[in-house]
Amino acid sequence: MTQPQALKGVRILVVEDFLVLPWASMLLGDLGAEVIRVEGPTRLPGRRFRPFPDSAPGPQWWEESGTHHLWYRNKRSVAMDLRTEQGQALFRELVKLSDVVASNFRTDVMERLGLEYEVLRRLKPDLVMVNVTGFGQTGPWRNYGAFARTIDGFTGLSHLTGYLGGPPVRANPSFMDMTGALSNAQAILLALLHRDATGQGMHIDASMYETGVTAIGPALLEVQKTGVDPPPSGNEHPWMAPHGCYPCQGDDRWVVIAVDSDKAWEGLRRAMGDPAWARDPRFDTVIGRHEQRSELDARLTAWTARQDAYHLFHTLQGAGVAAGPVLDGKDLLLDPHLNQRGFFERQDSSIERVGTRVYPGRPYLLSRTPGVTRPAASFGADNDYVLRELLGLSPDQVRRLTDEGIVATEPDPDEREPPEAQAPEELLRRHAIRRYDPDYRRILGLE
Repeated sequence: MTQPQALKGVRILVVEDFLVLPWASMLLGDLGAEVIRVEGPTRLPGRRFRPFPDSAPGPQWWEESGTHHLWYRNKRSVAMDLRTEQGQALFRELVKLSDVVASNFRTDVMERLGLEYEVLRRLKPDLVMVNVTGFGQTGPWRNYGAFARTIDGFTGLSHLTGYLGGPPVRANPSFMDMTGALSNAQAILLALLHRDATGQGMHIDASMYETGVTAIGPALLEVQKTGVDPPPSGNEHPWMAPHGCYPCQGDDRWVVIAVDSDKAWEGLRRAMGDPAWARDPRFDTVIGRHEQRSELDARLTAWTARQDAYHLFHTLQGAGVAAGPVLDGKDLLLDPHLNQRGFFERQDSSIERVGTRVYPGRPYLLSRTPGVTRPAASFGADNDYVLRELLGLSPDQVRRLTDEGIVATEPDPDEREPPEAQAPEELLRRHAIRRYDPDYRRILGLE
């Protein structure tokens, strides 16, 4: 029996690329919304992202990207050219049948296409529309482009990361994409809640820049109230000590330890066997430990370097100390806790080269509406559903639109040049990757 889904009956029409919006619409699709992605035959960036099976794009590489299969799961694909008047007219007809329209193109793109909110709301007054851009729909930078990494810098986040005396360090390749995506999904849900309560639609002007600035609120308050510009702190914490990432036995194995109180410090001392150096009165208080954090880190490093990361994790947790091993992708896929909770989900692709892949599920368990995961649609797979079932076009009309290039079933010939193949051995030689398991499919139980 199919379980109910929280957003069943909600239709979301998206024009999206990269991550900040695709991840948001993916989360909503996971909860049962029908997400229809309009993609063009001449623009395939999301389908070019690695990884590809065995690191080599195949003849139909646009159907093989692992990243694409993750970002665009639970979404339908209709391929049509929005640069044409007929494509825009079809889009407007779809708007009339949708609850939400979402785009993360630059501000002027939707305006040039005649698909901005003020136009679309006249077609459907209770429409919820979100425009996700780097800097928002207004202001002097409204048409500037952005990626997560550039927004890291704009928001001040990069100023706070890195090590004292060193250059800024990226927080994470997609930190602002993921943060923005969660914010965008939340905003859409709130707008739908308001629509259901009042019958009124809403426009959501979502700015990656402003989302990022909210992430450094404490630093902004410190500048206002004390005049202090916080320095980059590396793995340190403003008051916790010990607080850092410490080496363990083995190649590139580490453990993270955070001591937040005298009680946690006592637990760490017990776990270490209460060595004489740890009974130094300078370490008896939170302030004292923070003042002596360099010496503490050196002492702790000498101890952790002789320990197994996982064993140390369990030992410290048992002693009341917040700690955890630093895991890589392989560790996570094999992690007993995540697997026992059923976090990872297997998907079988219709593309023979792709086979079975394992994907992360949802970071929450809803007892009544648990969510669902369906494979990403192949290019234009839902043309007939969208054009014939939803819009009521005849087979001859769909055929004519296809013949005229308004609707597509394959990417444009100029877009079919595959991404460059990169052999793992070569990537290892160039230090572009850390390690490579040639029998990864067997290790992960995929064959």
